[in-house]
Amino acid sequence: MSVIDISTLAPKKPVDLHVDFSALGDFEKILTLHHGSTVAEHKYDGFGLKLATDRDVQMYSLDNSAFNPACFPELTEAFAQLPSLKGIGELVGKSSGAKFRHDDEFRAVQLRPKNTYSARIETLAQEYPLEIRLYDLFEIDGKSLIGLPLQERLRILQQTLPMDGAISYAQGRMTSDACELQSWLHTAFEEGKEGFVVKDLTTPYVPGKRTKDWLKLKRQTTFDLLVLGLYQTPERLQEGWPCANLLGGVINENTGKIETFGKITIPSRELAGQIYDRLDGVLAHTWSKKKPYYWQNDKGTAKHDPSVEYSPTMMERGGEMMRKIPFLYVKNPLKTSFVVETSCLNVSTGKDSWHSCGLREGPAHTMRQPKFLRVRGDKTTRQATTTQQVLGYTAG
Repeated sequence: MSVIDISTLAPKKPVDLHVDFSALGDFEKILTLHHGSTVAEHKYDGFGLKLATDRDVQMYSLDNSAFNPACFPELTEAFAQLPSLKGIGELVGKSSGAKFRHDDEFRAVQLRPKNTYSARIETLAQEYPLEIRLYDLFEIDGKSLIGLPLQERLRILQQTLPMDGAISYAQGRMTSDACELQSWLHTAFEEGKEGFVVKDLTTPYVPGKRTKDWLKLKRQTTFDLLVLGLYQTPERLQEGWPCANLLGGVINENTGKIETFGKITIPSRELAGQIYDRLDGVLAHTWSKKKPYYWQNDKGTAKHDPSVEYSPTMMERGGEMMRKIPFLYVKNPLKTSFVVETSCLNVSTGKDSWHSCGLREGPAHTMRQPKFLRVRGDKTTRQATTTQQVLGYTAG
């Protein structure tokens, strides 16, 4: 008898631990947190997935959106061979060779329709096949496993699924040696992998909680971006924030233009006030002053500084795309703005990107999962990251 409703079960959330990867002491602290030993699992870069096969195949995203199993024909045979189980893992692109990187895992899933079947899915399944890697089990044959320690859940998971195949378990290695853990992580980075999630083997599965018994160790890259504009949201406006997000840009050395590169969340009300005050006097409304916010001006005509290039997608589509334009833009940003340091998971490209970085040379580039780090008071606007540096990063 089934005991867990996977459609609403909240996923456990790992803590993003900021580790000095050159400091062995930081890895020793991890082992202390994890009672002397830990398991390091490859951090896949796909779509988080909850899977149930107790009656028919049920697939849900981590925010509980239902997926249609028919949209994944390359997994049909593997589904049929599974016992009755409920688990959680990642839907990822299948490796196609040595040059296959973690962002390829994500791109393959991004291309795939997940709710409505269409004829083109068969072609996508051939060109960009997907796999499922489960990293935890909630239930097997109607018996709940959530209260068991992770080491026991992993043992059952590995007995239930094959080591490789279209649906298998996530690869992980156990260690009680800080030097070994540090070496594994450096090797993963050299191989172009995103990093690890390291887990305490002694703990049960606690749905919806973010605790240090699961830690993310991942490489981030940073860019120094020009602040080009400010965004607002109804929620932040009601809370008294002067702005909620900022638009960051890079300089194209070939054209002298500034190109949009990412929308970054401002992490605190205090910082939002500091950024707004620093730009006071050089800001102009992109919409009418009477109705300055995008949710009030969907039919308006936006403007921005002529030195900044937006993707034509913005103006061609209008409507929802116009929400990507900040409600305040910085006038003459090379002379009046400042630089902020931002980290991100990686740089992605796509036909539907609304950014302009690299668009003259090919596809537009943008940051995935950008995070505000600090204002770079030590850098002038002319020392901001360039489009050419971004393109060199993605080529490497």
